[in-house]
Amino acid sequence: MQDSDEVVEHFQLKLDAVIQKTVPRTRKRMNKYPPWFSRDIIRVIKDREKTRKKFKRTGDLIHWQSLRTLRNKSKKMIRVAYKNHFQEVEKNLHKDPSKFWIHIKNKNRCTAASNVRQYKG
Repeated sequence: MQDSDEVVEHFQLKLDAVIQKTVPRTRKRMNKYPPWFSRDIIRVIKDREKTRKKFKRTGDLIHWQSLRTLRNKSKKMIRVAYKNHFQEVEKNLHKDPSKFWIHIKNKNRCTAASNVRQYKG
């Protein structure tokens, strides 16, 4: 009969081999933005947030005007991108219905935070 330490070591080697073979080595990255956001939209949103912080810090009217412009631009870009994305999903619905359900899931995920109301009593 083998020594118990040898048995444990053999078991550990086999277990490590199975883990190395079957467990994924990378993590799935969760995107902060919905799939219909392009790099340009994300860039404008980040610029808008930087400008918003500058305005809050300085109170300067120039930053307010820039913030309004960037906010309107980002809203318009998002609206157009969402419309195009939805049309693409709708067009390919009969070919790939799973894309439709992914779209619904992403849509619900993105708006869930906006439905939360806080009571300040």
